[in-house]
Amino acid sequence: MAKVLNKNVQEIFTTVKRHDDVNTICVSQPCLNNDQCVITDFSHQCQCASGFDGRNCELDARICHTQQPCGQSSSTRCQSFRLGAALPHICIFQSGLAYGLNVQQVQPNSCQGVDGPRALTVTNNGFILCDGERMFIELCPGGTI
Repeated sequence: MAKVLNKNVQEIFTTVKRHDDVNTICVSQPCLNNDQCVITDFSHQCQCASGFDGRNCELDARICHTQQPCGQSSSTRCQSFRLGAALPHICIFQSGLAYGLNVQQVQPNSCQGVDGPRALTVTNNGFILCDGERMFIELCPGGTI
């Protein structure tokens, strides 16, 4: 009986602590570009202003949304990067088979013929990784890419 009571008390304190952590997460202003932080049940959600995207509104999506340099094909994706980054966006064509800055500058995916994961480019700002014939572009937290 004592073990059950102890476990129940521990669960209550854990739940209260988790609730306190969630309630204070917006105090640290995780949403960038002066965007609004909203507390959810177990975390937070950033409501990004027009032109920004990403979990914490860190991506400058204005070029992708307004100029649409990658076109409008369902097999094309415009990947935005951080505000002020040297590379504002990249287009990923044919579901990852090619890439470029716009529909006129398309490069074949260097991952073609690669077996297994392999890094193409790694910097302090991010990396491009091949996994099989798919190309992934990832940003490093706090990076400027």
